[in-house]
Amino acid sequence: VNNGFKHSFPGTYSKSTINSFSKGSVIVDMTLIFNKESAVPTESRAVQVLKDAIKDLITFLDVDTTTIVA
Repeated sequence: VNNGFKHSFPGTYSKSTINSFSKGSVIVDMTLIFNKESAVPTESRAVQVLKDAIKDLITFLDVDTTTIVA
């Protein structure tokens, strides 16, 4: 996650924090942290960046991208 967002938002993306995991299929609730409020992407842009990062193998995650929501 961090690699994908750092790649798409260099200088403005700070980090992600995991809020919780859920049982069953691994469901992750996380918060994305940016350096400036004005740098925070829209929900749809954040979802697309994560999907693109997974597709482009910027991240090591094996994710069903149809399940990503913001």
